[in-house]
Amino acid sequence: MILTEATVLIDHVSTDSFACIHELSQLLCQIGYVNPEYGKLCCDRERLYPTGLPTKPFAIAIPHAEGLEVNESSLSVAILRDPVNFQNMADPEEALPVEVVLLMATKNPEEQVSTLQKLAEIFSSADELRELRSQSSKKGVADWINQRLS
Repeated sequence: MILTEATVLIDHVSTDSFACIHELSQLLCQIGYVNPEYGKLCCDRERLYPTGLPTKPFAIAIPHAEGLEVNESSLSVAILRDPVNFQNMADPEEALPVEVVLLMATKNPEEQVSTLQKLAEIFSSADELRELRSQSSKKGVADWINQRLS
């Protein structure tokens, strides 16, 4: 799973969840990790199967789609200036004010499941979430997440 400072946005402003997904997908597309259609696939999936998680002290979202448009398994991350609403995975009627978005692009289903499990484990800790949110540079965010995913 590739995550570099080139695929991280800090203090990012998005108008809504779908704009944020497209912006993160565009980062991966510019490097060639995904094809241009990946953002649309993620938004389509998000409408059917929301990815907002009611983690504490703030909510996160992990949008993703099937690997059809993925060239290289990768991750892009947005640390948002202001929360953006994503629908709750467990209760799609509930909007969650998300502060961190991790767009995941995996080539195969097994890798998708294992990466989602690792991310869920990491972000079940309020201390870990606070520590991620406190990173002041793109490199800091990438290094912090890569260290925990390895």
